[in-house]
Amino acid sequence: MTVEYSVDADTSLLNESMSYTYMDNQTEDVYDDIEHQHPLAAALILGLLDLSGVIVHAYILYRVMFKKVFGRLFGWMWISRELGLVISGLLDGGVRAPSFALYPDIYDTKEGRFLAQVMVVLLIQTLASNLLIASNRCLLIRKPLSFKSVFTPKKTAYMIALVWIVPIVLFASISFLPFCDDFDIDGEVIPLCFLIEILLSFLFAYGAIILTFVIDMYAIWRLRHMSKIRSEVLSNQLSPRSKRKQLNLCYMIILQSLVAVPTSFLEIVYDSIFWNITITLDGKRVRAAIVPAMIRPSSSSSFAKNQFLHQLPVEFEANGKRIRINAIIQDTMPWGSDAGTVVGVHGSPGSHNDFKYIVPFLQSSNIRFVGINFPGYGYTPWHDALNQNNEERLAFVQAVCKSLKLTGNVVFVGHSRGSENALKLGATNKDIASGIVLINPLGIKRHRSARPFFKVGLATFAWNLGFLDWFMAPLLYHIYHCMGLRVPDGSVAGRAIECMYRAKLKDQLPYIEQVNQSQTRSLILFGGKDALIEEAVSRDFVERFAENTEQKCRDNAPI
Repeated sequence: MTVEYSVDADTSLLNESMSYTYMDNQTEDVYDDIEHQHPLAAALILGLLDLSGVIVHAYILYRVMFKKVFGRLFGWMWISRELGLVISGLLDGGVRAPSFALYPDIYDTKEGRFLAQVMVVLLIQTLASNLLIASNRCLLIRKPLSFKSVFTPKKTAYMIALVWIVPIVLFASISFLPFCDDFDIDGEVIPLCFLIEILLSFLFAYGAIILTFVIDMYAIWRLRHMSKIRSEVLSNQLSPRSKRKQLNLCYMIILQSLVAVPTSFLEIVYDSIFWNITITLDGKRVRAAIVPAMIRPSSSSSFAKNQFLHQLPVEFEANGKRIRINAIIQDTMPWGSDAGTVVGVHGSPGSHNDFKYIVPFLQSSNIRFVGINFPGYGYTPWHDALNQNNEERLAFVQAVCKSLKLTGNVVFVGHSRGSENALKLGATNKDIASGIVLINPLGIKRHRSARPFFKVGLATFAWNLGFLDWFMAPLLYHIYHCMGLRVPDGSVAGRAIECMYRAKLKDQLPYIEQVNQSQTRSLILFGGKDALIEEAVSRDFVERFAENTEQKCRDNAPI
């Protein structure tokens, strides 16, 4: 009996010991993480990471909302994204982090699982926002003319709403599935809905990350590829500032995609601090990208009007010399357009910005616009061999058109002093010109702002002396401003007065005859109350064209 009792006792103790050992091992497998081993430290670390993430993204939200570092529609997308990240950080730091120390098993409760669902929804919303932002940038780079029709205010609002509504509706509806029963995995009871949520979260998250990465890599490739294939025509496809902005945004989104790829999706959603580190790194990368590169210009129009500037090396004959110069032009579609091309020739003073209100309408009709910037007027650098006579200006614009290899269906538009060039361009390029538009053109007779002409000649003579620049530059600058003509500095004012003096108005007569004998259509616009060119001078000029049809617009007439 004693031996039998001893064996049974030993067996019982052995079984009991094995049972405890199994339970200990099981407990160790289940709770082998920092949250359960060191709950206070985990709460502190997670709380600090969440706090840093909230601060960084709140700052970004502030910059986007109040400092307007992005445009209106693009800003909406960023506001949506940053709101999701800020809310996620507040929930994680305010609820989840304290629960490590106070209630480690919070996710075993309904409240904890609801919190997990909310965090998953915010995660999907953030990744979907990244995808939307990447798609926005890619379309802007790939198809700029289709961009405005796709990302209208109404459509953009719908897209942002879907980014929020789809994950909310999807994950909320899972809880009401009729087959949402418990499921046993290795002795642990898990709701089937929970497994479905994990699977969908995995698919949505990784799908968004991969798509974002692919789209953004394609956008970067397009940015760089466009510059290479057009190197024969333009040295830069985008202005350096514009290209740098787009590349910064693309690199930023790619980095977001890379840091968002976890070793385990479950760790991101429930058990790891990696996602919080990711959020903080993401925010700092965004801040690094938008602070130096996306500072808002003085006005929205100033940003828009300086887009599409390119450097174009040209060579032409002028004043008995061969002149090489790097022209700065505005070209909205360097790759060309089947709808046609408009070449804008500015006045004196002036620049491509003379046509800033026309360009958006041309873009909406898929028409290419090429804005000329004459040397010495603030964009194209000055060359000492130039003297701004009619032949020289015409040769410069012809060289630009030749370098761009313009083919057919071109309309030449000239404003003020540039009308003389537009007229001659239309007359001498009959093979490609379909029309000319002259806005407030120079006449054949001298207009009031150039009379008495000896004063213009005297000012030009004093300017060309050189040693009087210190006096003439500020004087001419103030004279032009008093006339209501904006000039960036005194040197531009000096060149503008010289350009007026060099204009040979009667040189236009043979070119008017050439236009009259061609199929080139003409549209001439002038104001009846122009302070610089009186109506009589404009009418005398217009009447020299054949087949005149006059239309009058009143001051209050709708456009």
